[in-house]
Amino acid sequence: MKLSLKGVRRAVIVAPHPDDEIIGAACLIHALRRRGSDVTVIVVSDGAASHPNSPTWPADRLTSARARESLRALLRLGITRDAVTFLRLPDGGLSVRRDGCRKTLHRALRRHRAMDLLVGPAGSDAHPDHRAVATALRQFRFGGRRLTYQ
Repeated sequence: MKLSLKGVRRAVIVAPHPDDEIIGAACLIHALRRRGSDVTVIVVSDGAASHPNSPTWPADRLTSARARESLRALLRLGITRDAVTFLRLPDGGLSVRRDGCRKTLHRALRRHRAMDLLVGPAGSDAHPDHRAVATALRQFRFGGRRLTYQ
């Protein structure tokens, strides 16, 4: 399948965790930026569950490091800090707090009403946080194109 980016002026990439925007959509972000499209990234969770109970990586250090890594990688793709929103919801708990996740994400998305393309994880993804974000995105009223990644 070939995706046409023609007419995409503003895209929003939604990542359940810091790094999902790079793993799942880096090539798309690069292609959009080369076309001159504005790209905004919303990172839903804080990323703290990747090293639970680690004495070397306590939650506050880990969330800061993961946000810095995402920002550094996005900057290489031409996405500046002001185009990235970190919602900092609890990593590993998005499916448990599904309604809160949906409300917080929808509130953030409403700030980007002029978007032409909304990108997020597939509903069939194995990770429960990814599925919770995919469900929230499906429930968002949006008149443009949607794209999922895994």
